[in-house]
Amino acid sequence: MKFNENQINIPAKYPLSGTLTIPQDDIAQHPTVLIIGGSGKGNRDGNLKKLNTNIYKKLACALSVKGMATLRYDKRGISQSEGDYYQTGISDLIEDGLSALRFLKSSNQVDASRIYILGHSEGAMIAPAVYSNEVARGLILLCGTSLPGKELLYKQPLALAQEIRQVEGFKRILFKLFKADKKVITQFEAILHKALSTNNPFFHYLFIKINAKWLREIYHYDVREYLRKISCPALIIGAGNDIQVDPEDTKKIAAYIPGTTRTVVVENMNHLLRTHSEKHHLLTLMKEYRYSVENDLDANLINEICDWLNDN
Repeated sequence: MKFNENQINIPAKYPLSGTLTIPQDDIAQHPTVLIIGGSGKGNRDGNLKKLNTNIYKKLACALSVKGMATLRYDKRGISQSEGDYYQTGISDLIEDGLSALRFLKSSNQVDASRIYILGHSEGAMIAPAVYSNEVARGLILLCGTSLPGKELLYKQPLALAQEIRQVEGFKRILFKLFKADKKVITQFEAILHKALSTNNPFFHYLFIKINAKWLREIYHYDVREYLRKISCPALIIGAGNDIQVDPEDTKKIAAYIPGTTRTVVVENMNHLLRTHSEKHHLLTLMKEYRYSVENDLDANLINEICDWLNDN
């Protein structure tokens, strides 16, 4: 099925720029999936400065081919959306998600009774909060977690330090000489301490601009509070080869949701929703991701989402 991509503006505190894909069929009002992306300075398509993943563009196209309309949008302060990324916290991202959902409900091309919120990575933490403020037909959570923010923030630095300790050969000597494993933790804790000790929206650390507001808010954020409020059907999908989020978290997320849930772990899929059978490493992750994104989205993922949408 063919579809049209319409560039739209979402009314919000800072207007957001997005893309509404509409299948070319005879249906006046379409069931629609709102896509909320992951963390970082990614645009509506999921592209970063040094890594073009096109996650959300490909996801939108795959769902539109199956007859679903989709909406994806640039984050506040990113690409064509207004505002300042470095003054944007988790509360602002939730507010913008709400604005996007309300925009869809007011659109004459969308069936307001059949809107589904899809969140990926950080978006899977935002989507339950959006739903708790404005209900939708269902939730789709991809590569999400139920960990509270203060635990989640420490997870990757600790994993990176552990990986450094396991390196062999000449690199092991260098890492040990410069105490690289300890520096990973101390630098992270220095950044976190500074963020928690100031009310400023951002600061600079070693010439790097840090979003202090986001760090403070994610540190105090507990997604479980919102998961407990979900009464609609929910599809929770983990990636079997995800080095950033434990795929077993799918079951933990479901345990907090009182509504009907379906949990799936797609084997040999990574955090970027691509088929990837080899083990990922945090030390070389960007290089591995650049290789991975040359592939299309995992076909099993698309099938699972479409089957669930058909059932609901």
